[in-house]
Amino acid sequence: MIALALRLLGAALGAGALTGCAFAPQLQRVAMDQNQMVAEVEDELTLLNIVRASHRFPLHFTAVSEVNGNVEVSGSLGLDATLKSGIDTFEPGTGLGAKTAPNFRATVLATEKFQRGIQQPITAQTVAYYLDAGWPDQLIMALFVERVDIYRPGELDDAALSISNEPEKTAQFAGLLCNFGLAARPTVSSRPLAGFADLIDLAKLEDKGTGAVERRKEIAAFLNLIEQDGVSLSGDTLFLTGSSNSVVVEQLDEPRCDNAAAAPLTAQDAVIVPRFRSTQGVIYFLGEYVRTARRGSQYLLPFSNSDCDPAAGSVRQFRPIMTVDQGKGSALIATRFADERYYIPAAEITSCEDGAVVGSRTMQVVAIVQQLLNLHKSSDLLPASISVTGIN
Repeated sequence: MIALALRLLGAALGAGALTGCAFAPQLQRVAMDQNQMVAEVEDELTLLNIVRASHRFPLHFTAVSEVNGNVEVSGSLGLDATLKSGIDTFEPGTGLGAKTAPNFRATVLATEKFQRGIQQPITAQTVAYYLDAGWPDQLIMALFVERVDIYRPGELDDAALSISNEPEKTAQFAGLLCNFGLAARPTVSSRPLAGFADLIDLAKLEDKGTGAVERRKEIAAFLNLIEQDGVSLSGDTLFLTGSSNSVVVEQLDEPRCDNAAAAPLTAQDAVIVPRFRSTQGVIYFLGEYVRTARRGSQYLLPFSNSDCDPAAGSVRQFRPIMTVDQGKGSALIATRFADERYYIPAAEITSCEDGAVVGSRTMQVVAIVQQLLNLHKSSDLLPASISVTGIN
């Protein structure tokens, strides 16, 4: 009997181990489902605001601030024992069931800090990051540049010409994209923060019997500790030094298309200064672009396609900045506004013909908008870790 009991116990433990092994995939599935839920919510909210902008409606922002996934797992264990003369067989059986109850908390982004943040022009540092990361410069130029100001040599107080970035294909900005590009250039800056005399109160030093020379040594030693932050003391002045990136508009060695640039742009030594949009301005521009695309009069991004036949060289082609369709169709992202369905089509147009219009940059645009908005979200609004409870 004792041997039989030990064998029953061993079979039961083996079945329990099988149940534990089966529990891990359930937890993995829950984590993946939560991540997918957050992605779908963020994608649809981004598309919804662009559609609102296309109808000149106000924008509204929310963020998934907390995600919870409760899992109730039930396990069963059974033994099918067959007793025969001289042979005892045991077949363990297990069962595992899991029920999830996902939920999330959405936070309305309507604070003064957030609103002021999305209304500020995008910094040159941010634009330079995208250029250095290898994003297509014509896409970054189309999204981020609100206008370019052109100055004659030696006359930098008043722009000779300003070209606004309007989505119409007849606009001058379309010609700018054909012949000019954006480039990031590293710069080093150094500016004075304060004089040494402003950092100390000589009267208090004399009262305490401490001389200015000793105090100067103490401050110099402290500055040595924070030198990596770009603070230095030169003579009697405290300086803030560091490197940054500037963004410049440069004429291309080879035009991306046959559209001629405006005459003032081709003038020798003309100074071209880009003026950047705000994050909110990017969304409203995309809305205007989608609205213009309904009439089929939006400008397209020129680019060189070298993926078709490397031996034959690249072909000049065009692609829309963004494509949003209305009605029925297979969608990557879909939303509803004013009882109408709007979606980003799943099908992409491909071609190897010179001058052809191919698939848009829509999903890249959605990613950029989400990243820009995330820069203005406080840390306490970011999604929390998934909380999983297992009951076995």
